[in-house]
Amino acid sequence: MKTLTIILLLLTASLTAQEAVGFAMYQDVRLALDNDDGHGNKGLTPDILARITLQGQEREIGHSVYSIGYEWAQLYGGEFHRGNVTIGYTFTNMPVPLTNIKYSTSLFGGAGLIFRDGLKPVSPEVGGIITFKITKHFKWNTQAFWMLRTDLPNNKFGFNVSTGLQFDVSTDWKSKQAKKGTRF
Repeated sequence: MKTLTIILLLLTASLTAQEAVGFAMYQDVRLALDNDDGHGNKGLTPDILARITLQGQEREIGHSVYSIGYEWAQLYGGEFHRGNVTIGYTFTNMPVPLTNIKYSTSLFGGAGLIFRDGLKPVSPEVGGIITFKITKHFKWNTQAFWMLRTDLPNNKFGFNVSTGLQFDVSTDWKSKQAKKGTRF
């Protein structure tokens, strides 16, 4: 049953990724800037999150988003690895008050598996992303999310803020559709 659920999730994701596929890299802000986070980590601690995002067909207010991610961190006490899958919705073309600048915001939820001193139980997460378009293909993203840290003794929810770049590749879905009266 679990395999069937995963296959259906991936099939749904591939069918709805009709606008673009995004490739994003994030760095945890606190681990990059804080010289003493209270856990033994110093400034410039690497905590990299790589994410592939499947963006659904644009509707009036936004589009669906499915993503697969992998996070690696060189934390005090050992390396942290986490793979995750999220699903969400992006609200697009939101204006910044009193300016001509527009942004997008996403809300998402998902789950992942942590590997730190062995495989840990499922780690749920919820969060959001604010995106500013830089060029046609590049975006600046800042994300904030709560994640259940199943690698810690007390299994507490941790709050993370990461920032980074996303590169979008258009799938050009609309122009590849058959025209009325044509063979294809």
